[in-house]
Amino acid sequence: MEGPYLKELENRGAGLKFRNRRLEIEYRSVAAMNDRINLRIQMMVAITLLGVLMFLDHRFMSVEFSSRANVLRAGIMLPSIFALLLLTWSQRLHYLLQPVAVIVGLTVGFTALFIGGIAVQSDQPRLFAGFVVIIVFIYFLLGLRMPVAIATAGTLVVTFFLVAVRFAGLDVQMIYNTVFLVFLNIICALGAFQMERNRRTMFLEERVLNFRANHDALTQLPNRRAFDDVLSTAWDNAMSGRCALSIMMIDIDNFKDFNDKYGHQAGDDTIREVGAILRASLQRPQDFAGRYGGEEFVVLLFDSQKDYALRLAETIRRKVQGQAIKQVESDASPNVTVSIGLAHLLPHERNHSKQGFVQMADEALYAAKQRGRNRVVDADTAVESTETGVFRVLSDDVPVPPATPVTQRQSVRQAG
Repeated sequence: MEGPYLKELENRGAGLKFRNRRLEIEYRSVAAMNDRINLRIQMMVAITLLGVLMFLDHRFMSVEFSSRANVLRAGIMLPSIFALLLLTWSQRLHYLLQPVAVIVGLTVGFTALFIGGIAVQSDQPRLFAGFVVIIVFIYFLLGLRMPVAIATAGTLVVTFFLVAVRFAGLDVQMIYNTVFLVFLNIICALGAFQMERNRRTMFLEERVLNFRANHDALTQLPNRRAFDDVLSTAWDNAMSGRCALSIMMIDIDNFKDFNDKYGHQAGDDTIREVGAILRASLQRPQDFAGRYGGEEFVVLLFDSQKDYALRLAETIRRKVQGQAIKQVESDASPNVTVSIGLAHLLPHERNHSKQGFVQMADEALYAAKQRGRNRVVDADTAVESTETGVFRVLSDDVPVPPATPVTQRQSVRQAG
């Protein structure tokens, strides 16, 4: 439902964390997964930077200093960065990205400070200015959440001040460097805050837009587009898992006449009530109910027995009739009713396509209309041919010529 996302979007406060705990967990999981590729690129940039620094030290610094500094970079910095880089390829361990990134940030920062201290002791140029890059790296390149980034960078700034005083003394240059780093942290924190707020807002907006694009506004059920995606995924899973699928095509009986007599508002109310019945009738999380179009609905059951599907279809039919919505004159019932066509198969055992599977249920729905409406018809009792994409209706009272099943079916469906 779009409700939690929309509510959070409309009532966003000054903070970052979502009030809804479930949304917060979902956002962090999505952010970690999305950050993997960016983090991968950024770690490669960090490795390249270390390579450049090692070359420059070898080229311009004393042999004693460059050898010690490069051993620290190659022995401490590079392994930690490579560990985080490798972790970006794991989808199952994405929850470790945050703690490992903190370790990498602190490891690189502490090692850089130690190298800076060695440079001072060796009468080499002071390398503390490079610490600015590390602070930016922590705020924007490690994918850390803002509070974690502030704590990590703050720890390094305090450590920088202590190390600088220990090795270089509290001279004017160190005072200026410390002030610059403090304000750099403030500037980076403000930038990271705004960036995080924008990312969270975009997350909520995308969820709301995605829900509206894939759900019917009247019933709040998934729409035809969402059904096509779910069917494709369920079909592939059923093929690989050798599971059964069941599909129901559900149509409100005499709906055109109902609309003509009571008006479109009453028709919308009826569609909404039928949608609510479908939503309440499905008990298993993997089952799907959606609005197929107009007054027609679809239910898809994954890994279900035919008996269960038939019982569920009959339960839905009885619940709709039990709503006691006044019907136009009908031989089926004085109340609004539905006709249901059901198809059940094992995709790996029969030569069917997804489209043919839907058509099987559609043919069964046509048979239900032909047999008097307000009933459930199993496709196996209504379809003569089971070749993919070719289905004809068998009906004792209404014979259907093989050459024209579609035309007759459409005329009956249009009549409700």
